[in-house]
Amino acid sequence: MKLKISFEKQDSEPKPEKIKNTNLDILPIRYYDEKVEAFVLEDGSYLDIVEKIGEDFDGMIEDEIQFKMLQFAKFLKMFVDDLKIVQMNFPTNTMQQQNYYRHLLDRTTDPVRRKWILRSLSEFERADKGTRKQEYFFLIHSADLQKRQEHKHILSLLGKGIAEMPPEKKTQIVYKLNNMNSLIIRKEY
Repeated sequence: MKLKISFEKQDSEPKPEKIKNTNLDILPIRYYDEKVEAFVLEDGSYLDIVEKIGEDFDGMIEDEIQFKMLQFAKFLKMFVDDLKIVQMNFPTNTMQQQNYYRHLLDRTTDPVRRKWILRSLSEFERADKGTRKQEYFFLIHSADLQKRQEHKHILSLLGKGIAEMPPEKKTQIVYKLNNMNSLIIRKEY
């Protein structure tokens, strides 16, 4: 008895239609409200991005470190709503300093001074290749304006550890979070 083998597709199951999603379907952010200084989401709630300034714990005494830890623990206890802490790495860019030292190198005739300028240039080039700047951000979700004001008050407990950001930087961070392989070049670079 011979088996008959068929290589034809069987169309017994209907194929589901492909759904094309747009960015508006996927991302809940609708626009940036200048008055509120936050992004307005699809449901009318707010998303704010606040920069957490990094601190040098190596240079602090033990009491300062304990105080900072207690201050942050108090902040986390008081902040009961949605909060996301994001850490991002940015490449170090010393191009402005390198251009300045190249300018000095062109104008200098003293061999000893040229040696020191060349040494500084090589240090800047090495820093560009191997170092990254780490920045930390709080993504804060507020249901309405009243909650947003409460969140701003609680954030003020961290004192100088928090920095407000311009809308351009907030927009770049949202862009980077949604396009992980993209490169962000800010004005300071």
